[in-house]
Amino acid sequence: MKNKIIYGLIIFATYFLLFSFITIYREYKNNSEVKFLREKISEIYYEDLDNFLLENPDVYIYIVELENQNAEFNSDVIELVEKNVLEEQIVLLILNKEEQKTFEKKYDLILEIPTVIFFENGNYIQTMGDLKLMSIEND
Repeated sequence: MKNKIIYGLIIFATYFLLFSFITIYREYKNNSEVKFLREKISEIYYEDLDNFLLENPDVYIYIVELENQNAEFNSDVIELVEKNVLEEQIVLLILNKEEQKTFEKKYDLILEIPTVIFFENGNYIQTMGDLKLMSIEND
């Protein structure tokens, strides 16, 4: 009976450590991708968005949420940036929940973050959910 309890504890500890390492790795990967994005493309702050759009009326804005950065979507953006498809045309905007709500009200849309939004002449035109399509259009 004692052996079964010890084996059970060992199995539990193994699963706990495994899931802990997986969580830590995903967090590390996510942070390194956002760091890469910050190094490769310009980052703007929500407070500066209006002025930025006045100076850069035609732009793609890659929007991520501060608390929920999707690693898979980041990989697609990184791939396009590495291929120099979007490096000069895209900026990074990291929003918190409050800024996201304000942004959605201002442009009358619901964001599924992370996403890429296209502005033309300083006006919201469309949300680009499929980055593979963007790479085809820009080839």
